[in-house]
Amino acid sequence: MSAGHNYSETQLKILAILPHITGTLSVLGSSFIICDIWKNRSIKMKRPYYRILLGLSLCDFVASTSFALSTIPMPVDTPGVFGAKGTTQTCTAAGGTATYYIQSNKILLLDCSVSINMLAHRQPRIRM
Repeated sequence: MSAGHNYSETQLKILAILPHITGTLSVLGSSFIICDIWKNRSIKMKRPYYRILLGLSLCDFVASTSFALSTIPMPVDTPGVFGAKGTTQTCTAAGGTATYYIQSNKILLLDCSVSINMLAHRQPRIRM
């Protein structure tokens, strides 16, 4: 934690453990969605909705895995961090991975929303 914060040992443990729980739940949720789509891929992959959902779930799976690791990849000697077991390289890799996939998710969502909006406003063709 930063030098300006005075967290108790219990608060530091809670701040370190909560992301393990929420990240794991998110990984499980994404896994269920991915498995559900993959089981019926011959039907579901024909619809754009499921392709978008699969892409978002894959990105969320990787980012949530980084969050589930929480403080584990942080360098061992990091002051005020409970559960740090990694090195500078593991910390950088985990942070970079999470950032990349979160940004990928945002770009995918933006691209999909623009595409869907354009499809909704397409002018109907007049047949003669």
